[in-house]
Order: sequence, then C-alpha cells, then structure tokens
Amino acid sequence: MKPYDVVRIVSDRFIEAGVPPGSIGVVVDQHPGGAVEVEVSRPDGATIAVFSARQDELEPVDPRSLGPRPELPEADQAIFDTLHASHLDFRDPHRVEHHLYFPTHPAAKRAVQELRAAKYKLRQGPSAEGDEWLVRASHTTLLDEQLIAGTISAMRRLAASFNGRYDGWQVQDIK
Repeated sequence: MKPYDVVRIVSDRFIEAGVPPGSIGVVVDQHPGGAVEVEVSRPDGATIAVFSARQDELEPVDPRSLGPRPELPEADQAIFDTLHASHLDFRDPHRVEHHLYFPTHPAAKRAVQELRAAKYKLRQGPSAEGDEWLVRASHTTLLDEQLIAGTISAMRRLAASFNGRYDGWQVQDIK
C-alpha cells in the first residue's frame, strides 16, 4: 500500500479512536517495515483519526466501489480548475477556509460550537457590512474534489440550520 490508496480497516484495534472495522480511510504515509499512516475522515472532510496500521489490518478498496463522486457546483469546480492551472501540488495537504454568514451573533455562536466540535479552527466577528456575523472555519485537508464537495454540503446544511448562508471557500496557503 502506498500514499493515497483507499483502504478499509479490518482490525478492531482502532475502535477507541472512533474507527470500527469496515471504516474507509486513505493511506497518507508509509513507514519503514511496511506499516502505513492512515487517515479516516467524515464525509465533510473533518478528520476522525490518524493512526499507524500494519498492512494486515487493512484491505485495499477500489474508490469506484464507494459510489458516485459528488458533483461540485460550477463555481467550486472553477476554483479547482484555477488551482490545477497554478500547478499546486495536490499531493500535499492545504489549509482551506470556509466562509459562513449568520443573521445574529447567537446564531453564529451556535454554529461555532458545532464547528469547534468538528475540530475546525475558527474566527468570527461582524461582517464588513456589520449586519451579519461572519464565521471563518478552516482546516487542513487534501484538495480532493470529493472531500471538498462533502465539506461544502455539510457547511451549507450547518449554515441553513441556523438561518445563515454558506459563502464559499478558499485555499489559504498558496505560494
């Protein structure tokens, strides 16, 4: 197994980390001696766990067997097209920031609580216009269209649940 291979966890050794057998992960690194580093994430891209595993604790998975990839909205696909044209290294993780707007400070605070529980780094304050609250939620992730599409979907649901709106994302660490 090599980095970026999709794997199914077949061992119960990772249950305490929140990863039961059958969970799907991605190999993110190889160690001498054959062990690999695996990341298991939620559909919205938030990391559940990162751990070292022996190859006999994993089985390869054909990503096509996991179902259709979510489609990105046109504007988000345009961002990916621009990133590809910039020759950004998609093999490395990058810091991605999502922008959510809420009508009131209490609504923003409730959203921040949920985002904090999902391990996002957060900044919040009045929007530039001052009539809404802006929440910036950032995380480090691979720039994978499926992961980003899942995160966008989760962010839209979260914003809507507090009468807010999701206003897009950007990669913060482009050089």
